[in-house]
Amino acid sequence: MSLAKKQNSDNYDILTTHQRVFVDNLCKELLDPEFTEIIRMDADGHDAKRDMVDGKSGRELLVKMCHRRTENTIIFDYNGNVVVVYRPDYFSQRSAESTSNSIQAFQHTITLHTPTPNADGLHKRYGYIDHAFLTRRYSAGNFGVLHLAAWMEQGRGRTVDPMVSREMVGVGASHFMDCVDFLQYIQSARDKLSFLYAAAAPSQWRNNVDIVRKLRKYRPGCQVLSNNHIEPWSCCAVTVNLPSEPHTDVKNAYLSLDGLIISGDYGEDDWFVVPSLHQKFRLHPQAAILFDAKRVTHFIETSQPSRQKIGRSTINFFNHGEVFNWVLAKHAEHRMMGVTD
Repeated sequence: MSLAKKQNSDNYDILTTHQRVFVDNLCKELLDPEFTEIIRMDADGHDAKRDMVDGKSGRELLVKMCHRRTENTIIFDYNGNVVVVYRPDYFSQRSAESTSNSIQAFQHTITLHTPTPNADGLHKRYGYIDHAFLTRRYSAGNFGVLHLAAWMEQGRGRTVDPMVSREMVGVGASHFMDCVDFLQYIQSARDKLSFLYAAAAPSQWRNNVDIVRKLRKYRPGCQVLSNNHIEPWSCCAVTVNLPSEPHTDVKNAYLSLDGLIISGDYGEDDWFVVPSLHQKFRLHPQAAILFDAKRVTHFIETSQPSRQKIGRSTINFFNHGEVFNWVLAKHAEHRMMGVTD
């Protein structure tokens, strides 16, 4: 057995036989130039400030300059780290419809939050949020974002230990249970996204899984977010009918890939744009995307407002750097005390 196969074998020892066969086959496809476009490029040499464009014309030019990707694609940096994985038909139509139904049901029972803009009236991730326009098109309560996450609360209620996000628990018991139920409803899609992560970056995936498992051990309350033993993410953001601006997620964990699922009314000219890599990936409810949100500038570009009342949604899975650092420090503390995990 080669060293690479031995390492993958160690990384995959928590998978069932069926899961392991699926991930092994997926790994072969990702590294097969006959099946996947394999790209290597500099992921850190780009000045992200150049992507923070002003005005519609500047944004259109930014999108136009990016290479169109509609096929299976994996992008590595020059050190061999995965930066983006794109699979346009990864989820079955049935799975995509199930996710869409879960999001629609979720919207009717929970309270979405409208992000607070900066002093200039703009938000880093969402730009200018036109409340009047969004209310006319989707009706009140059908646009916003909700974080179902383990993170350090900021502001006046800042915490030194990871907490389940205030957005989940602050509205009441019924709202909290609806959030927990939703996470369970989308678990199968989340698992399949985890398998893609395992196939694309085995060591990185296993490192994340082990940290998330330790998080649940040291902060048992975080098990409400997921109790799956192959879970590589501790945070989830559901974004509904909001605009998107070029940004990086600087608070994310280092060398950790985000997972993105999309749902709703996306068409032929709607893209996940990564201007720092000069790439754009066509969006479709059956597509799956993994990307290093901390390192690359990204945003979603839609050609026109949604034609459907339900609109467009994304589910983004990610990890906070502060939480991972807390877990690693707690683990080191346990080892010094002679406690085995």
